[in-house]
Amino acid sequence: MKKTLLAILMLALAGSAFALDVGVVGGSNYGLDRNYGGVTVGQDLGVLGQNFTKFGVEAGFERGTDGLQNLNTWTATGSYFLGKAYGAGFAVKAGVAYIDPEYSRNGWAGRVGAGVSFPITPKVSIGADYAYQFAEAAITKQSGNLLSLNAKYKF
Repeated sequence: MKKTLLAILMLALAGSAFALDVGVVGGSNYGLDRNYGGVTVGQDLGVLGQNFTKFGVEAGFERGTDGLQNLNTWTATGSYFLGKAYGAGFAVKAGVAYIDPEYSRNGWAGRVGAGVSFPITPKVSIGADYAYQFAEAAITKQSGNLLSLNAKYKF
C-alpha cells in the first residue's frame, strides 16, 4: 500500500510539466552508523497560483545501510520557502518516512528540518538538508539526526 501511494504521488508530480525537480541525494545519520543514497522527485507548488508560491512537495526513495543490514526508505516531504540570502534559498521542511530494514521490523518516522539550495545554472542546483527523524517505538533505532547533500535538475 505504501509503495502504491508513493508511486501515485511521484507520477502525479511527474505529470505536471512545471518546475519539476529530479535529484540525487546522499547522506548520513551521524551517530547511528547509517549512510544512504537515493533519488527524489519534487514539485514547486507556485505553479498552482499566487497563494502557494512558497510551498513545495517532494517524494523520494533512499537505499542505505544500518550496520550490517540494508534498509529502504520511502519519503514524502513538504517545504516552505523562507527566502534568499547571498544567492542561496532557504526552506523549512516536514514529512514522513516509511523505513523497511532487511532483517528487522519496519515502521514509520516523522521528519522535521531545514534546507539550503544554491543554483548553479537556472536548471541545476546543489543543496544540503538537515532533518531530525523521530521513529515509532518498533524502529526507535532509526531516530536521530540526518544530514544530506543533493544535486537537482529542474525540468
